[in-house]
Amino acid sequence: MKKIRKIKKSDQESAKKVFNLIINLMRECKEVESDLWVGALWAIMVNGYKDSGFSYEDFCHELETVSENFKWWWDDDN
Repeated sequence: MKKIRKIKKSDQESAKKVFNLIINLMRECKEVESDLWVGALWAIMVNGYKDSGFSYEDFCHELETVSENFKWWWDDDN
């Protein structure tokens, strides 16, 4: 059974903190190519969904839904 955690007011700030920790680690470890970071982060993400009881179909649906939140990163390039 999939477990969906309740949203907390501090989530955005906590996510920003984690993002910055990972970005800083990536900058410090220049010997690791960006493609390897991407692969590792995808594996961590997939593992988190699986550990939370999401089916593959649930994961795919979440991926489609969440990806819409990041479209602006590409839109700002124009």
